[in-house]
Amino acid sequence: AEWNNDPAGLPRRHQLRVEHGRGRLIAALGVGSALVLGACRTDRELTEPKPVPVTEERLQGTLLTTDDLPEGFTAATGDGTPIGTEVLAEHDCDDALADLDPKLEASTDFTGNGVELTDTTAWFPGQGADVEQVFRDVAAKCAQVVATDADVSIRAGGLDFGVLSDDTVAIRFEIEPRTGAITERDVILRREGDLVHVLRVSGPRPSDKALLDMAVRATIGRLGLLYQDTT
Repeated sequence: AEWNNDPAGLPRRHQLRVEHGRGRLIAALGVGSALVLGACRTDRELTEPKPVPVTEERLQGTLLTTDDLPEGFTAATGDGTPIGTEVLAEHDCDDALADLDPKLEASTDFTGNGVELTDTTAWFPGQGADVEQVFRDVAAKCAQVVATDADVSIRAGGLDFGVLSDDTVAIRFEIEPRTGAITERDVILRREGDLVHVLRVSGPRPSDKALLDMAVRATIGRLGLLYQDTT
């Protein structure tokens, strides 16, 4: 038989087998490269859930329930305290609160263990930062006043409650009558964008800081989730 060796020294029939095998290998590498390149594409569109609308029901879902509070607390019937309610009926230094006009809000009031607690979440489209500033301004304006008509002295200042975020306002209002015990009204505002959550606790001085801590911890995550879902 005629071998007809190629320059590399292989018989012709072996050369044909090598070339055929090489062609199959190149084809396989080409398919594999295409799959790898397809898997590494970075121009694929990433989708995220569309924001849900803010509703009164969703605002209500951020609020406290009696399960979040110590034993002895009960929820009041009917509508809770609006966010625009003045903290001090004895003086006009917080009148600016009455001008707050949210698009939507939900609120629940509680009583128990000698104190009153109100929990409110409101939505101010495009105005969340302005609402926060109103509360800061009220704290400054009510820092040291004397309400002669009510015969009480009022002191407002920062509440020693720690720092939760830059968008947190914690205010302590002390009302001291000419005679009788001093009462304390604490306000903790937290803001996520245009969602504003306000806790108020009123009772004898000093206020129950453990109650405040419990209430804030129970609601902080709920407000954050609502903000994520609606933006």
